[in-house]
Amino acid sequence: MVSLKGQYFSFDAIIGGVIFILTAMALFSYWYGISGTLDQRHESLAKEAFRISEMIFTPVDPGLSMDWRDAHINYTKIGEGHGCQWEEGNTPQQAFGSGYGVSISFNTVDSKGGIDEVCRWGETTFNSDNVYRFRRTASYMDSDGNTTLGFVDIYVYEPKLT
Repeated sequence: MVSLKGQYFSFDAIIGGVIFILTAMALFSYWYGISGTLDQRHESLAKEAFRISEMIFTPVDPGLSMDWRDAHINYTKIGEGHGCQWEEGNTPQQAFGSGYGVSISFNTVDSKGGIDEVCRWGETTFNSDNVYRFRRTASYMDSDGNTTLGFVDIYVYEPKLT
């Protein structure tokens, strides 16, 4: 009888293994390059969203906000037309000096956990492939002093050039 030991390491299997490894390395290299580019584009949008949120939530009095109770919206930063009554043509991009498209959604949470959108400042639909949403918790104080918990969604996006 003839023994066929070592046939697994034939020339066909070695060439097939090398081609497989080279193909896998090429795909991983391509994905790594693409994901790095996407992360870099998203990083600039994230920085801009954080900058805008800090402007909205900066305390009126000098100092730092050190507690969650200091997360009241600073209406002096978002203009006189607060309460969802912004002047026509006053966009968040202009108010915050942003080079990106900006839209802000003010939301409250009721006692049952339901979410109610109080208002939106800016567009509701975005003509963009790259949109970054930044959510920050907030408290809304009524004129009678009652506090309602909620959150603010800040959307920053790169408008498509047409």
